[in-house]
Amino acid sequence: MCLLGLALCALTGCLRHTAAPAACPPPPQTFMWSETPTLDQIPASPITGMINGKPFIVKMVRVDHKLDDLWLDMADAAPAWEAAIPNSKVEVELSIKIPQGTASSIVKALKDPEDATTGHPWYHYKVSGSKNEASKNPPWAGALEIDEWKMAPPSYAFVTGHLKGKVAICFNDGAKSWVAGTFDCIEISN
Repeated sequence: MCLLGLALCALTGCLRHTAAPAACPPPPQTFMWSETPTLDQIPASPITGMINGKPFIVKMVRVDHKLDDLWLDMADAAPAWEAAIPNSKVEVELSIKIPQGTASSIVKALKDPEDATTGHPWYHYKVSGSKNEASKNPPWAGALEIDEWKMAPPSYAFVTGHLKGKVAICFNDGAKSWVAGTFDCIEISN
């Protein structure tokens, strides 16, 4: 009788298995240039990119106080010590218009006007076969999220904080340059 009941239940669907609720998709592992980058498009991996048509491997990320602004600096060379200027061939910088010590985010599409809240990026690079540098300041789109920004007593005279977050910047230059990824860096004050 029990077997007959189980068979009847199976035929009528009373023993259906319900699927587990869908999980959020994982962050992407790669990034592509976009006029409308979003926070969920940023890969969950250290910042990399393509600048001027060439791969950009980031070896230093930090927030620096320059000209009364905060700048997220990304360079292809690490400095000799925390507050030193790196001897980089390529560097990308984004002014941060978020109050110091605040976890926050900014998303700007290419068509959006730039204003006092969006910040502004640019990049510079060494010209091939020359000692000269060139810089580009093209229209841009981007997404920045600071998950954690801890102000701390300096470990050295220059280190004033620690940040974690993610960033994507897409430059509307001829090469469709971009950087994207996560960061875990220090804040310095020179």
